[in-house]
Amino acid sequence: MAQGQKRWEESSPLVPARPRAAGARAGGATAAVVSARVKAYNGLAFSARERKAFAEAEAAYVEALEKVPAARAHFHFQLGRHYQAGGRPADALHHLETAVQLDPAYAEPARPLTETLHSQTPGCLLRAWQP
Repeated sequence: MAQGQKRWEESSPLVPARPRAAGARAGGATAAVVSARVKAYNGLAFSARERKAFAEAEAAYVEALEKVPAARAHFHFQLGRHYQAGGRPADALHHLETAVQLDPAYAEPARPLTETLHSQTPGCLLRAWQP
């Protein structure tokens, strides 16, 4: 609710406990548990970005890669987007390509991002780079 009202400072303290607590309680990663964790980590990163706490947003995605292995492709994709927005084309390409390798369903959403990185940023120098 705090995010919906753009009260970013209030929303962040509410979100971090959710993904970590869900991981501690869950015996198995059901689809509902994974979905809840994804939503919580996305919310945490979103709130951090809105507060211009970019390192905090990055840390949320990196933690999510470890804590929610069933959604690794999603979080690699999100890190790719995060790094692209932050002007880090090599990191962005690495994570976008990793997302596609883990789940080919990310190929289509990643395509315009990687094309932009290859043609309009220093990432164009990384055209032949393979992770």
